[in-house]
Amino acid sequence: GTAVGATISGITGTGATRTGSITTGSTDGTLLLNLTTAAGITDGAGNVLAGPRSCDQSYTIDKTFPELNAVTVGSNNLLHPSYVGIGGVVTLTITGSENLVIVNGDIQIEGQNATISGSNKNWTATYTMQVSDAVSPVTYKIDFKDLADNAVTGVVTPSSIIFDKVAPTLTSVSISSSNTPINTAKVGDVITILFTADDDIENVAAKINTTKSAVVTDLGGRNWKAEYTMSNADVEGLLTFAITFKDYAGNDCSPKPVVLTSDGTSVTFDKTAPAPPSKPNMADASDTGTSNSDDITSIFTPTFSGTSENNAIINIYSNIDGSIGTVNADGTGVWSTAASALASGNHLITATATDAT
Repeated sequence: GTAVGATISGITGTGATRTGSITTGSTDGTLLLNLTTAAGITDGAGNVLAGPRSCDQSYTIDKTFPELNAVTVGSNNLLHPSYVGIGGVVTLTITGSENLVIVNGDIQIEGQNATISGSNKNWTATYTMQVSDAVSPVTYKIDFKDLADNAVTGVVTPSSIIFDKVAPTLTSVSISSSNTPINTAKVGDVITILFTADDDIENVAAKINTTKSAVVTDLGGRNWKAEYTMSNADVEGLLTFAITFKDYAGNDCSPKPVVLTSDGTSVTFDKTAPAPPSKPNMADASDTGTSNSDDITSIFTPTFSGTSENNAIINIYSNIDGSIGTVNADGTGVWSTAASALASGNHLITATATDAT
């Protein structure tokens, strides 16, 4: 054969059966057991054994430990295969340098026995991630041997797969309107929700008042924006919102959905036009006529007052000078303001009201 240094020694036994000890040598190769000379071998009657003899049987000597030519790690997360969550499946695909023997218990993923299949050089092992597994790169360990029983004990190896069982959250959430002030909105105003996540997220959706879908935009760096334009079909009052999303490992957001701002911001929607304000009344101190109610004045910037819807914006007009003042009514609807300089003449003074939204 081709094995180097193989020897046979220590022939023992009686009768027709003899046993010898074989040293296989120092290298891999083949070993042939042949009788090269029959000298000195006789039967009980002294007849010499005819020889040489060949048994024509070859043995393979394998002293080389097997190796793993390739080990690839994957998951059943098609969009983000390097992330896996609870219930996700991690798969090892193994290629040996020669035919391998691998049995149940030889491959562990996250310290747990994997489900093994395969034969010869090609093997696979799968494991379904559990809530008890540690949040970290998924580890694996592979023990194996070849057909000659040369055994290799693997070492625990971290993979490129990240196990994530933690629900993602939003670290900041705010809501505002394109109106002035930004905490109010009317028909046609754009509502904007700005939010930041603590993890990479996807499947992001946002709704206003339960049913109205907002347009969601990824701003990068885990920052997001959701926008919705208010319409006459929307219900008046304090706006509500709901944001849902998942992280790359498939974990749902917490809470689900997110319905509160982190900074206390809010927006109130008002689509109803205010009632007309009262007729502007010249203040007694500005009425310099024969009485304080004849609406005659020598003051070029007289003060006018009146009532309207609470917090309404009051615009005062003269039929001669046009707009002569703007003022906000207070929380009870009372307003008062000095007009801009009026031209001499008979003026018809009127007022209009606009919602604060």
